[in-house]
Amino acid sequence: MASIVPYVAIVDDEEPVRKALKRLLRASGLDAESYASGQDFLEAAVLREPDCVLLDLHMPRMSGLQV
Repeated sequence: MASIVPYVAIVDDEEPVRKALKRLLRASGLDAESYASGQDFLEAAVLREPDCVLLDLHMPRMSGLQV
């Protein structure tokens, strides 16, 4: 039986935050991908819906609340 690994999307405009969270989640055995903007995330979510989203609320252009 194949195990399903949860997919976590990280949306944050700060690159060091994205890298650190992605590294931590992957080290914990989760599948994680990061996005620099809400727009990037929304475009990718059409192709693959995440199980969980870590979302920065204060981003330029499109806030986390707008996402």
